[in-house]
Amino acid sequence: MIIDKKKMALKPSWNNGEYNRWADYIELLCLRDGIITLDDMIDVWCDDDIDNELERGESEHSEKLDRLVTQIKDYFLLLNSRKEECGEYYPFEFREENCLVCTSELSEKQKQYIQLLICSSICFMSSENLYKYTEIFEKLCKEIMQLLVPTTATVELFGTTREGGIFKGNLRKRIEILATQLGINTTKSFDTNSKYDTINGGDDGLDIVAYLPIDKAQAVPFSFAQCTCSYDKWKEKQDSVNRDRWGMKMEPLVTYPIFMFIPFSCHDNQGKFYDATNIHTFLVDRLRILK
Repeated sequence: MIIDKKKMALKPSWNNGEYNRWADYIELLCLRDGIITLDDMIDVWCDDDIDNELERGESEHSEKLDRLVTQIKDYFLLLNSRKEECGEYYPFEFREENCLVCTSELSEKQKQYIQLLICSSICFMSSENLYKYTEIFEKLCKEIMQLLVPTTATVELFGTTREGGIFKGNLRKRIEILATQLGINTTKSFDTNSKYDTINGGDDGLDIVAYLPIDKAQAVPFSFAQCTCSYDKWKEKQDSVNRDRWGMKMEPLVTYPIFMFIPFSCHDNQGKFYDATNIHTFLVDRLRILK
C-alpha cells in the first residue's frame, strides 16, 4: 500500500469537526483491513484519548464516550451519503449501519475513487510517493478541466507536471507565452523582476490554463485553475490565481473564472458544501470529479 502504515498507526490530531477528513480515514482503514466498524473507531480514540482520563471519574468518562459514539456515527452517516452520491464508483459497502466493508473485486470506476482517496491522503505518504500522486492528480484535473470548457478551448498544464504543450522554459518564459496567448502584455514590474529568470519548475500558483483562441485581439475568454491535495492549504490556495495577484504580471487583465480542484470531498450528507463561506472559486471536489 502506498500509504505509510506507521504514519497511520497513531490517531491523527485533526479537529473532530473535519467530517470528510475523518470519513477518508475510515475508508483508508477499511482499505487496509477489509472491514471497519463503529467499535473499531471507538478503539482508535480510546487508546489515547478516553482511557487516559479514567481518573477523572466514571460519570465524566461515560459522558465523553457517549459524545464520541455520536460523533463517529456522524462520520458513518457521511460515508453512507457518499455511497448514495457516488453510486457505482464507490468501492465500499455497508454490511450494517456502522460497518463498512471493502468490495472484494474492484471495478475500474471503483479504482478511480480509490485513486482520489489516496491522493487525498498525502499526510500519510513518504515525500517520494507524495510528489508522484500530486502529479497524477494534476494530470487528471487537466482532463476534467477539458470537460468544463468548450470543446474548442485549449487546456494546458502550466506548472511542474507539464509535458509537451506550449508552456516551455523557465517561469518568465512561460508567463510571457501565456500573456501572448491571452493577447495582453507583461507588466513593467514583472519585466524587471529577476526572480522569474531563476525559477524553472515553479508555477507561481497556476496549475492549469484554459483559453479560447478566437482571434488575435485581447480579452479572449480564459480561466485559471489551481490543484492541491492538501486538506490544510486548499482554502488559502484559492487566492494564488486571482486577478489581484496575476494582474501584477500581465495587463490589462479582465475578470476571469477560477477553478479549484481537490481530490477529497467537501460535501455534507445533504449534498451541500461544508463551510461554504470559505469557498470563492468554482470548487471541483471528489464528488464533482466523479460526476
